[in-house]
Amino acid sequence: MNHKTKKIEKMIVRERLLERREVLYLVILLAFTLLSMHQVNDIRIGTQFRPYPFIVWNLFLAWVPIAFQLIFAHAYERPKSGGRTLVLAGAGAGWFFFYPNAPYLVTDLLHVFANYPVDPDTYFWRELPFWNHLFSLLLAALIGLVLGCYSLWSVHKLVRRSYGRVIGWAFALSVLALGSLGVYFGRFLRLNSWDLVTSPSYLWSEITTALAPSRLHFVFSFCEGMFLLMLFAYTGFSLLLKRGQGEEGRNGSEIRKEDK
Repeated sequence: MNHKTKKIEKMIVRERLLERREVLYLVILLAFTLLSMHQVNDIRIGTQFRPYPFIVWNLFLAWVPIAFQLIFAHAYERPKSGGRTLVLAGAGAGWFFFYPNAPYLVTDLLHVFANYPVDPDTYFWRELPFWNHLFSLLLAALIGLVLGCYSLWSVHKLVRRSYGRVIGWAFALSVLALGSLGVYFGRFLRLNSWDLVTSPSYLWSEITTALAPSRLHFVFSFCEGMFLLMLFAYTGFSLLLKRGQGEEGRNGSEIRKEDK
């Protein structure tokens, strides 16, 4: 067996190990998502009122970019053809426009302070129900951040493979910057990803109004903070996965040695 054949087999083993680990990541994320949905749906104010049912929907939307990313990754590995190009374009566009739904969950933390009944004569932060509200929405926010990091990392990896490290990181930083703007549009303009198809004229009108010179300082300040938070999370996520890939690569080498 020549050196080139051994190298190819080693790469195949490594790819299979990495794919197995990525499936495990998604299963763990899905389990925590279902747990978070149960938590927020179980919170009540008084005896009946559920203040956060929309978080369940927002968590679902945070998984939509993952679905598009999986389709994109599957099409990427197929032989080149016209159909492959169409699928890549469609899945890539769907992923890009739905991506902000994942980090958007961070802004849902404001609902704790908007919905929790605060008595000005008491120290509400000493009340256990307040922390139940906060921890439940914080878990949902962290899940959204991780889902966003995972889908971006997966697409970033493919862009880097095709165009190199510099273009790959330029792509990732651009998505994070535009994603922070997308979060702004969703939080303050109440725009949805599907408005691009269902109400394009309304979408354009709202965006041009929001980006008027008198509001640019607020828009920039919010997006700057959101971008830095997303960049911090993504950098840490990438470093952890890179370390994990290194360990998988060593394990793959050990498996090949044992087979000899």
